[in-house]
Amino acid sequence: MAQHEGHVLGNFHTYYSFNPADERLRFMDVPTSNVVRQALLALGDADKSHSSSTTTVIDIGCNEGDLTIGLYDALNGRRQPEDGARSSTPFVDVNSFDMNNMSILNELVHKQRKQVEFVVTDEGGTNFRKHYACEIKLDGVILGKGEGVSKQVAKAKAAEVALRVLKNCGQEKAPDSAADATSQDGEKNTVIQEQAQSETQAEEEKLIELKERKKLFVLGVDIDKVLIERAVKKPVEVTEGDVVQFSYADVSDKSFDDTIYSFLEPAKRSPSQRPFDLVTCFSVTMWIHLNQGDDGLWKFLDKVSEMAEHLIVEPQPWKCYRNAIKRLSRRRMEIPASFKAIQVRQDVVERIDAFLSDAGRFRFKTQLGRTNWSRPRLIKVPHSTEEGAKMDVLLSPMRSISLGARDAGGAVDVRMDALFATALLFVIVVVPPLLRVRMMYTACWLFFTTLTHFVIESDAARGIATSMGITIMVGWYTLRVFDRYAFTAVLNGWLGVWASSPTLGFLARIGDFLIHLVLPMLLISCYLPLVRVWMSIPALISSRLWSHFVVGGGVFPKADHVYRFSPPRSQHFWNAAYKMELMLNMFVPLFCVLAHQRSFWVYVATAVAGAILLSLQLVRSLSLPKLRLNAKKIMCRLLSSGGIQPSVDFVVRDDSFWLDWMSDGLVAIGESYVGGLWGVNASKTLDEVIAGLMTIPMEARQEMYRSWSARFVALAARLFNYAPSSVGLVVGAASEQFDLCPKFRRDYMDKYLHQGFGVWGDGVTSIEEAQARKLASIAEKLQLEELVHAKAFADERGVLDQMEFILAETPDKLLTTLSGFHASNFDRIVCSGVIETLVDSQKLRFLRTIKRVQKSNALMLLEFIACSTARTTTHGWNNKYVNSSFPCYPFTLTQFRMLVDECAFTVHEIAAYSQHYEHTFLEWHRRFQARWHDDDDSQQLLLQGRRLGRLSSGGSMEAAPLDRDRSLPESFKRTWEFYLLHSAACFRAQALQVYQVRLS
Repeated sequence: MAQHEGHVLGNFHTYYSFNPADERLRFMDVPTSNVVRQALLALGDADKSHSSSTTTVIDIGCNEGDLTIGLYDALNGRRQPEDGARSSTPFVDVNSFDMNNMSILNELVHKQRKQVEFVVTDEGGTNFRKHYACEIKLDGVILGKGEGVSKQVAKAKAAEVALRVLKNCGQEKAPDSAADATSQDGEKNTVIQEQAQSETQAEEEKLIELKERKKLFVLGVDIDKVLIERAVKKPVEVTEGDVVQFSYADVSDKSFDDTIYSFLEPAKRSPSQRPFDLVTCFSVTMWIHLNQGDDGLWKFLDKVSEMAEHLIVEPQPWKCYRNAIKRLSRRRMEIPASFKAIQVRQDVVERIDAFLSDAGRFRFKTQLGRTNWSRPRLIKVPHSTEEGAKMDVLLSPMRSISLGARDAGGAVDVRMDALFATALLFVIVVVPPLLRVRMMYTACWLFFTTLTHFVIESDAARGIATSMGITIMVGWYTLRVFDRYAFTAVLNGWLGVWASSPTLGFLARIGDFLIHLVLPMLLISCYLPLVRVWMSIPALISSRLWSHFVVGGGVFPKADHVYRFSPPRSQHFWNAAYKMELMLNMFVPLFCVLAHQRSFWVYVATAVAGAILLSLQLVRSLSLPKLRLNAKKIMCRLLSSGGIQPSVDFVVRDDSFWLDWMSDGLVAIGESYVGGLWGVNASKTLDEVIAGLMTIPMEARQEMYRSWSARFVALAARLFNYAPSSVGLVVGAASEQFDLCPKFRRDYMDKYLHQGFGVWGDGVTSIEEAQARKLASIAEKLQLEELVHAKAFADERGVLDQMEFILAETPDKLLTTLSGFHASNFDRIVCSGVIETLVDSQKLRFLRTIKRVQKSNALMLLEFIACSTARTTTHGWNNKYVNSSFPCYPFTLTQFRMLVDECAFTVHEIAAYSQHYEHTFLEWHRRFQARWHDDDDSQQLLLQGRRLGRLSSGGSMEAAPLDRDRSLPESFKRTWEFYLLHSAACFRAQALQVYQVRLS
């Protein structure tokens, strides 16, 4: 690595100004010093016979020598001035701590229904590193204090002290009464204070004085000559017989052996002994790794292991590597080429630990705590030898504080608890439907929450219950905003005629408030710290299981029969419900974890986001009345240009629909009419009003939409995405809600149930005559009289009445069925109302298939509905509420001619019948109204559910059967009325046209 002042091969010439030596010497507290000094310096019986017995220590990467000198003083039994200062405080700065201590402490305290307070103060620091102190208070009692270079480290260290205090005083019995509770709280606070003082007393043990000890030889080596020169000049109080020396040396160079040989020669080490009793490597592994690569790091560790009886190593984590590269880039220094070839990266600390342990050189390790910048310090104890055995005995109590050993059993318990909680949730969701018991998802959550709170002691289960409770709370009230009549529909479904009772309505609202708001908030206050990010997975799976076993499968199935919505909700409502549930189940646990961390930036981001959302919602809500008023003025001007007077021709019951008319056009007109927001006066019929709307001059429309007021209203409506004013009033497609039996259609259509126009005129007054005339016209155009001889031949052989009906439920199935027929197989083909239901890519394929299956001299009659323009929304309302299974697509006569020419058909005749179709729809409407208001026998129209016990999509389990016969609701009457008259108006306004084309 390039040379640079202050940064030579990883060395900083002012290193100890921002990483003080005292910080690393914290691990040499009184208990640790006693153990290490007894293991390294105490004279055994064998040692007393040798007057030259020595203990050798080498500090690799000593920098300016401050840490080396401090280590010598600690081994020599001298307390540091900083330790004396710390001893005056009632708390100690711990060495072993876990960064998760804050979460562990919060969970423990929340179980006791208490609140823990973290008081963090900034105590200054240097130009390079801050210094923070944290005090933890519980009910006014200070439990612990910690110091560190970051707030997180200070909190973690203070939490470690608090956890130790609570662990030792947590055996108190529960009080039997309120008075006992008050008394016990006072006693417990006293116990906590005494325990905190005992922690201090344990740390204030006296250093063991060694009357006779080995001579101590300490060597500090560094690769920077300037730093070694500074270290040599520093004063050191050396005991007689001891040696403290600093030398320039490179561990990877051959001259290193000569350097240590000259140092060890006066120590007169035994040949059976390793060169050094203790080797320390504080924050040097990264620089060797960066400069010499993976091989250089392993060679260094191998060499250190060979010459060390005991090893203290402080490896740098991978984030330090990234920071070092950034510093080099900022200083415009050369980045070592070996860095790019490094393979050991993210797990470098674990790999170093594994290398030192797997070689069999050391018997066990003990963590001597962490620095204030959260780097671990490990002491490696030798595999054998007498010194190793003695160290094993002395350090065995210290191994109990190893974080890995301390949390191993707890981790297993946490995993088992999570598996148990997940299995319990799945059982509650799946078992009831298997036993023919249908439970709402909210009921499953209530049962699960009750078990976890009163019966089962499971933190994971309580966390899952809390997460699900938040999801249900937010989802339910969001859906009530989306559909403001949802709660009323639930009351109607469960209470029936009693839903109008004020008392029952009030009690139902109280119950809804308690279940969907109070209970989730109680769970949040008690169990928020128990929520984990992984809990989104069982919540999502349980939701899907409930949908499959209870509702009946499908991606977004309708669950009206489970929640008993009356009237049932539309598919749009259920789509929104499932999407909201999916999003909340995924993100609620994450938000709970972030909120529990109590990070300042999390609170700031939440507050800013909440303020922005609240401001937008405020602007959205306040703008709606003004936008609706402007939309009403704009639409009234537009209608006046088409000869429609809203104040005369309309009966306006709610002015909110004008904004919908501007945004969604014909679809919104139909929805607002079906929702009862407007009607027509006796002076005009509905088809006349719709025809007038569709014939408004294009110039008037363009002039209106080009005005700045109209542009502003349209832009605001798109940005704020207002829900339609008829939401909750229009349930959904009639074909999805009701599977209407043939009797219903025959009552207003004809005996043929022909969904097509009849041919009127020449004294035709009934629908039956018109349809019979239309069928006769088809027979005439297809020249069926030419097949008389074929009919006679078939009659003689008894095959005249043989027919085959094939049901094709989708356009794809229709094309597949036609493709299966043999070529040149049919003499006559009739196709009515098919080609407009095919997408553009299927139309050409359909005509080519028809061309293939007909004979050479065969005739085909094709009947279809065409639009006036290729881009139109005329079919929009019918596709959404009537023909949702087979929607119609815009298709013009010009496009049809192009397809026919491409398939080489011969066109013999094209006839238009738009007026006849208009007349047919008007007659259907007249008969529909007559049957609707007829006597009781005719008024009770038959409604057959798609499955028994359902109004919506089916399921895998049986339901309680409903009556097969029931009256159609008034909302259906308005839906069917608008469908019939709207269709008649479209043909009258020439927006739709019907054609019969004879081809060969």
